[in-house]
Formats: sequence, structure tokens, C-alpha cells
Amino acid sequence: KVHVLCNNAGIGVFGHSETCDMRNWHWVVDVNLWGVVHGLQAFVPLMLAHGEPAHVSSTASMAGMAGLRGAGPYNATKFAVVGIMETFAAEHRKDNLSASVLCPGLVATNIATSTRNRQDKYGGASRPSDRGISATELAKGLNPDAVGRQVLEAILDGQFYIFTDPSLRHIIETRSKRILQGYDWAANCKALKGEKQAGPLPGGLLTK
Repeated sequence: KVHVLCNNAGIGVFGHSETCDMRNWHWVVDVNLWGVVHGLQAFVPLMLAHGEPAHVSSTASMAGMAGLRGAGPYNATKFAVVGIMETFAAEHRKDNLSASVLCPGLVATNIATSTRNRQDKYGGASRPSDRGISATELAKGLNPDAVGRQVLEAILDGQFYIFTDPSLRHIIETRSKRILQGYDWAANCKALKGEKQAGPLPGGLLTK
């Protein structure tokens, strides 16, 4: 029986969205996004079948909470993982199945050298690009073992969003303020004056 699933496969692809090689686009989507989808489809039916308490945790990134300049394709996949897990948590709220999404800051992994494992159909292996976060910078990051212990603690505590670096809180606060400012602007938007709105979605929003 499977009681805990951690979708953690990930690669780093750097470059601007409009100029990044399409093979790199396909590569990062196939690993970072489809890896999560395949994990859910392979294991969640088994978890639901045994009916015992179970948990799914998927790794996104702080780049799934706020855009990281020069990493459009990577950001896109990590925002997608956050969205998938928010929806998944809401869909299974009444099941014996909980969920979380890990949004780490810098962690001392080998993701900066992902291109050494790139398959031929995506352009083949190559030396790491100097446009993104370097292996030297990542080496200064958090110990991966500490992150593993944190994820276990979060699962036991029922914590959905798992952030590894409290000092990055201002990034979330800044983005939240910009989103709310967008709503303030919409409330006074001349183009919307007198227009009928649909109102809340049927069944309410998917997120808590």
C-alpha cells in the first residue's frame, strides 16, 4: 500500500519565454509538469482504493509563487504545479487524502547541472548555462535532508504550503499586494461600469 507520495522530479531551464529553444520548453514541461501528472495518475487511484489516510506532496518552487527573471519556462511549470495541487487538495477535501505543495528557496541540489542528463530528443546533454543560478550559488542553499524532515513535519501538521526560507516572505507579500491592487483598479475601471457580473462560480471556489 502507498500512503505517502512525493512528486519531486525537477530540472532547471533558464531563458526568456520568447527566445528559449522549443526543445527546452518541451523538456522542462515534460519533466516538471507531466512528472507530477503521471505521479498523480499512477498512485492516487491506489491510495483511494485502500481508503486509509494518505498524503500527496508535490515539489514546486518559490518560482511557482513569483516570477524569477530569466526563467520563463521553469516558472510556468512551477506555477502549474501549485495550481494542480491547490485544485487536488480541494477536490479530495472530503476523502481520506490530504495534500501539500513544497515551494523551496535555494536548496543544495544538482538542479543547476540538469542539462548533463538532457536526452537527445530535447537537444542532448550539455554544459550548464551561465544564465541561471549556478551550482556554486546552490551549494550555499539549504541541506536537502533538512527539507525532507520539514516535509514530513508539514504532513503531520496538515500544512499545505511548505516554504523553506521564512526570509522570503516579502516576495509573497509583494505579489499579494499587486494582486489586490488589481482588484482595486477593477472596482473603478470605467469599462466595467454598469456591466453585469456573473458572480461567484457555481459550487464556490476550489481553494480554501
